[in-house]
Amino acid sequence: MENEKNTQEIVFEILKSGGFVSGASLAKKAGVSRSAVWKAVCSLRKSGWAIEAVTNRGYRLAEEKSSLNAEILRNRLAEIAKDSGISLEFFDSIDSTNNELKRQAASVAAIRDAHGNLTDAGRRLHKKAAVSAEQTAGRGRLGRSFFSGRENGVFMSLLFSPKNGVSDPAKMTANAAVAVCRALSALYGIEAQIKWVNDVFLNGKKICGILTEGVLNLETGLIDAAIVGIGINIRAPEKIPDDIRAVAGFLEDSLDGRTVDKNRLVAAVLSELATLYDAVDATEAQKCLAEYRARSLLTGVTVQVSPVIGDEKTAYTARVVGIADDLSLVVESADGERRHLKCGEVSLTSVQIAAKK
Repeated sequence: MENEKNTQEIVFEILKSGGFVSGASLAKKAGVSRSAVWKAVCSLRKSGWAIEAVTNRGYRLAEEKSSLNAEILRNRLAEIAKDSGISLEFFDSIDSTNNELKRQAASVAAIRDAHGNLTDAGRRLHKKAAVSAEQTAGRGRLGRSFFSGRENGVFMSLLFSPKNGVSDPAKMTANAAVAVCRALSALYGIEAQIKWVNDVFLNGKKICGILTEGVLNLETGLIDAAIVGIGINIRAPEKIPDDIRAVAGFLEDSLDGRTVDKNRLVAAVLSELATLYDAVDATEAQKCLAEYRARSLLTGVTVQVSPVIGDEKTAYTARVVGIADDLSLVVESADGERRHLKCGEVSLTSVQIAAKK
């Protein structure tokens, strides 16, 4: 079985270079029989990769980046983040990757012992990543649904349990937003923006949502771990749900005809995320905060602030001054009063977004 997996990965790497490759050439390069090559091609097709076979020409990867593949994803992650300590669990379909990690966390007796150290189960869960080709019940903040179609995005969650537990969930969310932006910059040369506190925007449209949830220790009252979920819109569906039509953007719309290698994108985001979460140096933390501020979509823009979501009576208009060290949003009302928002919601018009770009 292991040899079959290795052959599949080798064949895929060769086909990725583009063009047709004969079965004989594939067999020679992989050091296997032509029958083994054919089995590898069949396995790749079952995983969702479109591979053409033409007589006297050979095989060609017709749609190089068509779907997620567990083995290819693990290989990509090993290439760029071999020392990250991430353990990957892949799902073809699931209700929510966050839900899955929450279930796994709830199934163990304890993540930390009485002294605050990770238990054996805690060590297994620390840096556990759940990735799914689709979500049937994707969620955003406040229980809002997050569109999670198989062909339209990538969906992942990471459970992280730092030393002494999670003291600042907001920073976990901010780090995740920066990680997504860094991955997009490295892979595609595009610079995304961050809408406080948990959305990533590109060309005035939301392409990524982030949901951070805590694993609470009922005995100590502390948050033992954070589960950070990330959903990135890749390509638009034929029919966009009415509730997201006005705000949703899709990564491939900004790539000038290029298609997204989902495996490479997920691996890059998880790698950047692990790097940021592992960083304990204060200088690195300041760099991340500075980048979060630099990518802020809201700074300098007038917004509608809703301190109590859904209560229009408490809403007011203010100009965003910046982001404080504790990641609260600093706004200034018309009378010059400055406030630091740690919760609530802010909204702005598409016209304002366009002007900010």
